[in-house]
Amino acid sequence: MNIKGYIEGVFGKKRNYYKILTPRKKSNLYFILFHGSYSSSYNSEKDEIIAKLIINENLGNVILYETSRQIYTFESSLPFEEYKNVFGPKTFQQELQDVKTLFQFFRKTFIKGNNLIFVGFSLGGTLSSYFLPTYGKHIKKVFLFNSGITTKIKGSTYSHYPNKEEILENFASYSGEIVLVQGRGDSVVPQDEATEILDIAKETSSTELIRLKGIDHSFRKIDGKLAISQIAEKIFEIIRSRS
Repeated sequence: MNIKGYIEGVFGKKRNYYKILTPRKKSNLYFILFHGSYSSSYNSEKDEIIAKLIINENLGNVILYETSRQIYTFESSLPFEEYKNVFGPKTFQQELQDVKTLFQFFRKTFIKGNNLIFVGFSLGGTLSSYFLPTYGKHIKKVFLFNSGITTKIKGSTYSHYPNKEEILENFASYSGEIVLVQGRGDSVVPQDEATEILDIAKETSSTELIRLKGIDHSFRKIDGKLAISQIAEKIFEIIRSRS
């Protein structure tokens, strides 16, 4: 069963869209897929494939979303390189507020129990870290896919981006399991700096680092060639084998 809807956001068209996918076998485990800066787990081919595989294997429920923006990607046919234009002057704090609003709504309306798995892509992993200090005991595992604490790109997507010490402090508070997956072809997140997440989390968490040859930052290409289905299946296998 799929549930779709929206709640008010803080920017642009001011709607946060969401959908909940549930498996045939009832489960109290919830996977939340946190999308990156230029993406949308609500309408991403990669995330859709991952979600369907999770559901088909009866691993748990899956929550997908898209935060408020100027142009909704599922209403348009923007090429990938133009996704950055949908946010305009949206700040990091506005994006975080949208995600916090969604998370609280999910907990109140859909989530039964407190058994959560976070799956964060790029900025989504950074955003997910802000729930760890308060809700860490309810989060079974955190998967980070090309997530980091800094970027190689001059001028980030959002203004008022937090400093890396603040992000690291979020991860330091967590006592669960963290799996950091890096694409060797990632040209956005400095990989050595990203591993600082694992270094600081080792004090309280069990950690694992996985590096995948040739995969780009968006987890859409291998050695420059589009391979969304292949990569999505690889991501699922990582999640399945560790959940």
